[in-house]
Amino acid sequence: MKGKIAVSVVAVFFALEACNSPVSEKTAGKKDCISGCLEKGSALHQLTGSWKWVETDYYSEQFGRIVKTPQNTGKELTYTFTDDTLIISSDGKVIERARFEIGTLKDLTHYPQDTILIMRLFNAEDNHKISLLHFCGENVILVNSYNNLGGNVKLQKT
Repeated sequence: MKGKIAVSVVAVFFALEACNSPVSEKTAGKKDCISGCLEKGSALHQLTGSWKWVETDYYSEQFGRIVKTPQNTGKELTYTFTDDTLIISSDGKVIERARFEIGTLKDLTHYPQDTILIMRLFNAEDNHKISLLHFCGENVILVNSYNNLGGNVKLQKT
């Protein structure tokens, strides 16, 4: 349990630092990440469209880091974002559809300093799924590992 709390705290500090960083950061992919936080409308504009699934990065206490990719899973996924709907498809067939909205953590915490972008998913399975949004070059990372809801999903703009 202490390990999960530590990972959660590190993820939140990483996200906070990303929003407060005065310069671009470099990622493993050597792409420039957006410095500072985007406004909700700008983030939605940037997110709208089709994205190719690149990888999902998990951390397991038992197995350590686990990375799933199209190459090691045999799955080619496309995430399509409209103004308020996320459609995930595989080989042209819809496998998931959910309504979403973009906001900031302050929508939940009511602390003005919580300006980290989030995406809330509203679906039948889990009406409270929240991902931190991290834009980086032609990629977006949906950070889910901070709260045990899943791995960090990396998508590339198509």
